[in-house]
Amino acid sequence: MDYRVTEHPTLVLPESDTVEYVLSQCRALTVGITGTSGKSVAKNVLCDALGESGYQVGHGFRSVLSRWPELGADDRVVLEVPPAGGAAVRGVAVLAVTTLAADELGPGQSWAETTRGLRQALAAARRAVIVPSDCEPLLSLSASARAPVHLVSRQPADAYVSLVERTVTARNGRRNSRIEICELDRHLATSPALANDLLVAIAAALAAGATPAAIEIAVRRFSQPLDCLELLGIRGGVRWVSDARATRPGRAAAAMASLAPPVLLIAGGAAGGQSLNRWAACASQMECVLVFGSGGEAMAEALSQCSTRATIVHCLDLDDALTVASRLARRGDTVLFSPGCEPEASSPFSPGELFRQRVALSELAPCEAA
Repeated sequence: MDYRVTEHPTLVLPESDTVEYVLSQCRALTVGITGTSGKSVAKNVLCDALGESGYQVGHGFRSVLSRWPELGADDRVVLEVPPAGGAAVRGVAVLAVTTLAADELGPGQSWAETTRGLRQALAAARRAVIVPSDCEPLLSLSASARAPVHLVSRQPADAYVSLVERTVTARNGRRNSRIEICELDRHLATSPALANDLLVAIAAALAAGATPAAIEIAVRRFSQPLDCLELLGIRGGVRWVSDARATRPGRAAAAMASLAPPVLLIAGGAAGGQSLNRWAACASQMECVLVFGSGGEAMAEALSQCSTRATIVHCLDLDDALTVASRLARRGDTVLFSPGCEPEASSPFSPGELFRQRVALSELAPCEAA
């Protein structure tokens, strides 16, 4: 099915009172997507599912602010905002929150401001609130919601949407039963972060009127983002995986939990000041942790406080870490680049691009087909 998704550039968040008034007057059903990570994945799958269901989909504040008088019941507007800006989406019909974790905030972001903004948005949602069942901070904040709270779960549970092995099911309220929505491929089903983001998107799509058939098409068409647990190739029995998008320690911890041992982790960059407790707990299970930069030094210090099996190797930079990893890795190992930090120095290439280029160099031998 052909459909139109109206693209709009990202704007500075407008005055929340203005948006709240417009949302209350807009005839189109509005969906807010927020959380400390995973928003883009959830938004893209949600927009695709709504479009496949026959709705005209707009996303971005310009869409709702400039066109709200002409939007009708067959239109959908999707707004993606950081959790600290949650007050800007007060009054959306459906609010979907991917996750909430202090170790996924950017450097300098305030936990107090983040939770305050999110609490306001949760309290003002008009039709439904979507949250993961295993996120305790979100469950606590969602007590302020006036709309029904729908849980998503990566465990067999009577949640609004749940994942059992690879099968996604949803509650059929009218018949007090469950319906099968789709199946996730093995990689997505075993990646806690990606599976969670997809479940939130599926639940939001259902709450916004998408059909199960359209959701199945959107999930099947979903393309994993670049540098998000991306298998670059296999060389000499060693898997090389880029998770360069994980520039927060919490997201890097989720990446480590997704991979079977033995894993050699490359991490580091600029220290961001976030808690490293969850990161260190996961890194302690790695075979080897190669760190670089000021962030890497902080990570090594946190890891040294744990009871760990991992060998800690201090490297000069990412290039040095890759050279050392190529010498240490043995058949059956996985080399994972999940920095957990922002880049330390300005460069024309992102860390993900540098990792990809270095892995592809002929002197390291070409990768076999992934």
